This record gives sequence, C-alpha cells and structure tokens, in this order.
Amino acid sequence: MKKIVLASQSPRRAEILKKAGYCFVSFPVFISEIPNENLSLDEQIIDIAKRKALACLDQCPDKNPGHIILASDTMVCLDNRAIGKPENEQDAFNTLKKISGKMHEVKTAIILLDQSNGHIISHIETSQVYFKNLDDKDIWDYIKTGEPMDKAGSYAIQGLGGKFVEKFVGDFNNVVGLPLTALEKLFVEKNWSFEKSPLSQIKAQLASGQNLLAVSKLQPLEKIRDLVNQGQKSFGENYIQEALEKIEALKDLNLEWHLIGPIQKNKVKYLKNNFAYLHAIDSVELAELVSKKASEIGYVQNIFIQVNLANEATKAGFDELSVQNSWSQLTALTNVKVVGLMTMPPLQNEAQENEIYFKKLKNLASQLNVKELSMGTSHDYQIALKEGATWIRIGTVLFGERQKVQ
Repeated sequence: MKKIVLASQSPRRAEILKKAGYCFVSFPVFISEIPNENLSLDEQIIDIAKRKALACLDQCPDKNPGHIILASDTMVCLDNRAIGKPENEQDAFNTLKKISGKMHEVKTAIILLDQSNGHIISHIETSQVYFKNLDDKDIWDYIKTGEPMDKAGSYAIQGLGGKFVEKFVGDFNNVVGLPLTALEKLFVEKNWSFEKSPLSQIKAQLASGQNLLAVSKLQPLEKIRDLVNQGQKSFGENYIQEALEKIEALKDLNLEWHLIGPIQKNKVKYLKNNFAYLHAIDSVELAELVSKKASEIGYVQNIFIQVNLANEATKAGFDELSVQNSWSQLTALTNVKVVGLMTMPPLQNEAQENEIYFKKLKNLASQLNVKELSMGTSHDYQIALKEGATWIRIGTVLFGERQKVQ
C-alpha cells in the first residue's frame, strides 16, 4: 500500500482526492511559477509541476519509500497563450471579457515522483471549455463575490463561475484542477495500490440499491463535516435532542438525517419533518402517534418497523408473528409510509452468527412485500450486504470511538 504526498496548496486538489477516498498528506511547496517561455505550453506546465515535486522531495522530512509525491499545475489557454491568475479585479474583468463567447483550453500537468527510486512520471490532460457571451454587469457581479481572484482564468467551474459555461469537453475535475480519471489510469498502469479512507472502502462494497448510513451519535460536528467533504450525505442519530442540534448546526450542508434509536412517545412531537426515515418503530401505538403528529403538519413520514428476531428481553420491537398480525394496521396509517424492516441481532454475536437473522429479515420482508432492509453495523455489515441490506448503519469504523456521555 502506497500513500500520496500532495505537493500543493490548492484546496480544490485536496478536495478531489478526498472525495475519491484517498488517504494523503499535504505538503505545500512554494516555488516560482513563472513559466519558461522557451518551452511549449505543455512543456511549461510540466516544468512547473516537476519543480513542485522536486521541491517537495527535497523539503519533506518524511522520506518514506512507500510514498508517491503528486504535484500538479493548471493553465487556462486562449489562442495558444496562457492566462494566469488575475492580479486585481480589473485584470479578472479583462480575462473574463477575453474568454466570453469563446472556447478555451484548460491544461493540467500531473507529476508522480516515486520516493523509492526517484522515478518521475508526467502527463498532460487537456479539456475544452465553451463560455457563454457575458455582459459587463454579470462579469462585475461575479468579480465582487471574490471567487475569481485566486483562479487561473479568473473563474471556478465548480462554483459560481459554472453559470458562465455553456459546455465543456473532457474531465470536469481537470477543469477544477486535477484530472482524476487520468491520475487513476496512471496508478493502474504502474500497478500501484493506495491507502483509501474507510468511507470509500465501504462504499466500494455497495451494490446498486444499497446505502451507507453514517451513525454520528455522540460524534463532533467537525468529524461529520469531514465525512461530508468525502461525499457522505446520509447520517443517523440515536437521540432526538442531539440530532436536532446537529441538524440546525449543519443545515447549510443539505444532509439527509435518519433517526435510528428508540423513540419515546413523549418525544414524538419534536420529530416534525426533520428526519427522512425513522428506523425504530417498535409498536403500533408508536406508529399511530407518529402518523398523528405528521398529519398535523401535512407530512408523510417514512418508517422502518423494528423486528426483534432474537426475542431479546432487553430490546424492543415486534416478533415475527406480531409484525405479521399488525401489518394491516401499520400500512393503513395515513401519514406514515412503511418502507421496510429493521433488525439488530445480539451484540455479543460474532459477525457470521448474525447471518441467520439477516436471512430471516429478508424472508419476512418478502412476505410483507417491502424492499428496504435496515441491518448491519460496523462488525457485521459485510454479512448484511450479502443478505440484501439496503441500509447499513456504520459508526465506529467511519468516525472512530465515540465521545463518552458525561
């Protein structure tokens, strides 16, 4: 397993790597990025990226032979001439005026430097971007947002500047600053395997229709935001009050929230329309109360019915017979939609021992004609996926150990 050392101060390149699931360390280097005009454009870009990689090799204190230094440089080119970052607002205006209504190229150089032997691989990726015709007011309004000021070409396709783009040809990530498709092709050609985040490793095991619910109970906001930056959007909470505080604090992220813990009847009034799914409806009475409160705000709440397949006295939920006998009552409720079943096998079981419970839940769901199965946690999710789980609930593997309740 190798690890990437990103020789860049660009948050956009770091974000692309993070969303792709790579574990990496950032080691920004500062070199002169004035191009050597005696070289062709492609050679100029490669030269700058190579100087970044070599500076990183020289300055980075960790000379781990398993590390691959990744350096990159991006240029926006119009009529075979490079357009750099704007020096000021007027310069940004002039650049955007030049590329208005025209096609320009975005070229990114990739340099991979193998610390084990000093070998260097280089690659240039080129994309074409077609701009709409822009009027002066739109350009100045955009400049006033501040977004163009540190961007080659004076715009960000992934940001507000995307509204100026009529179409593009090539890799979107290349226009942002790092051509991920080309990069991963180089990894395959070299037969390099890289450390990846737990989130990406789990997502790689999901089949179509299978979803990962990140259980954020007792986890701090910064850890949730870190997973969001890696592309996770669905989060599960156990306690209503804690969940509501997080929903408010993170409302700018447009996340999907699930309540997966037991629900006290006196807390149902706080649910409102905050949760896409409730995973632990353990009685007809609770389902009726949720439906009643949802009807008061004109909302239909998606619910899972919790089934206690091991008949554990310490756990709530229907047994197999009672859920079948109660099914018509549950599905007749007007303001809840029963989407599926949920189960939690005995916690002390080894992962393989839970296969029988996952099979039972799948068979029961088939009899009741529902498709969603909420089952599988950090220690047994692979078994649950094999048996058809559509939602796995993963906490510790993604977040690490939880904070202790005071």
